[in-house]
Amino acid sequence: MNRVSCVCLIVLFCLSYSAVVTANEVDQIEKYVALHGAETDFNLEKAEYLFKKASEAGFTGVRTDIAWSELQPEQNHWNEDRFVFYQRYI
Repeated sequence: MNRVSCVCLIVLFCLSYSAVVTANEVDQIEKYVALHGAETDFNLEKAEYLFKKASEAGFTGVRTDIAWSELQPEQNHWNEDRFVFYQRYI
């Protein structure tokens, strides 16, 4: 499945889901945005900026993933910079 198909499916799901939500329930729905460390170039200032923009846009939470390979790129080798980044990021 290509990206356009994936986006279309997501939009259709969101539209069908929103159709069953009443007007009174809209403000009670948690709205999350996905933001991953790599998307911030592992830059804390950029992350803070994006967190602020997400909040201003009405998002109430952030979902993120941490790839193990970012922390341990090879056996017995740890990326200390990533540990420091994620300690502050989270």
